[in-house]
Amino acid sequence: MKANTDTPRETLLSEPIQPAPESPILVAPTVGEPLLPSRFRRGKLIITFTALLEKWKESGPCQSGSGERYVRRHGYRLRDSDGAIYRVYFERQAGGRSRRARWRIYSRENPDE
Repeated sequence: MKANTDTPRETLLSEPIQPAPESPILVAPTVGEPLLPSRFRRGKLIITFTALLEKWKESGPCQSGSGERYVRRHGYRLRDSDGAIYRVYFERQAGGRSRRARWRIYSRENPDE
C-alpha cells in the first residue's frame, strides 16, 4: 500500500512556550500585533524560527456586551531551522493558571524525510 504524501504529518503539541532572552525579532509587526521573536524556549529546548509562512487573527465579541469585536489571539505558521513547520499562537488575554503563558505552540508539521 502506498503512503499518502498529500498532507504533511502534523503532531499536536498544545504547549506553552516563552520567548528566549535577547531573541531578535523575526519580522516587523504591523500596528496592534505582538513582537514575534525568532527564538522560543520550550522546556529546556530552544527553537529557532527562520521564516514566517502565514499569519492571521482570531476575534470575538466584547465581553461587556457592547457589540464590538476584539482580537483574541494572533496565529502564525513558522518554519524552524530544521525545516519543520509550527503553528504558534499569541493570546491577547491569557487566562487560566498561568497568566504569563501568552505564547503557545499548537502543532508541528514534520519536514519531508
